Amino acid sequence: MNTYKDEFLKAVELARSLGYDYKNVNIVDRRIINQSSLNNLSAVLQQILGSLSPYEIAAQCFITNLEILPAIESVFNCKVYYTLGYYTQFGEDIFKFTQKDIELWLKKGIPEFTNINMHAWITLDSTEIIDVTLLTSIGVATNNIELIGTIINSHPNDFDNGMVYHPVVLGHKILQDIGVLRYFIT
Repeated sequence: MNTYKDEFLKAVELARSLGYDYKNVNIVDRRIINQSSLNNLSAVLQQILGSLSPYEIAAQCFITNLEILPAIESVFNCKVYYTLGYYTQFGEDIFKFTQKDIELWLKKGIPEFTNINMHAWITLDSTEIIDVTLLTSIGVATNNIELIGTIINSHPNDFDNGMVYHPVVLGHKILQDIGVLRYFIT
């Protein structure tokens, strides 16, 4: 079974093979997320996203992560990576796409934005994950207020909720190249 780190390194290679600049990706073998950094993260995210309602954050993983990327890098004082992929919850793949999908989208563009299977989150160079949109999206969709505003912020090895993240490719530039960002940036 592949680890998150294995899949992340494959995502780096895929990005490189598609012509995206990821020459200096170094994975560090230490945990970066701690209580102090989480407190700082909370304050920074409140400044950036605090005026938005849960409905404005739900299903907005592409643009939200793009907006917070520099702040995440600053809070954790490390290299961070805009990560595109999917997740598995209790054996069910959600938002799954493949290298073949990306290659097709790069040639032809996305078929229709509302039908694209893809999720975005941020990976620290320790392979810890910051995902500010997923649980809020699930909370809004299921009317579960306990999930709204909850941020995933840990190492994938520490997940105990049946969730597994699968990075496929890195970089927000690919979203521009396949036509996704045109729905957000005017």
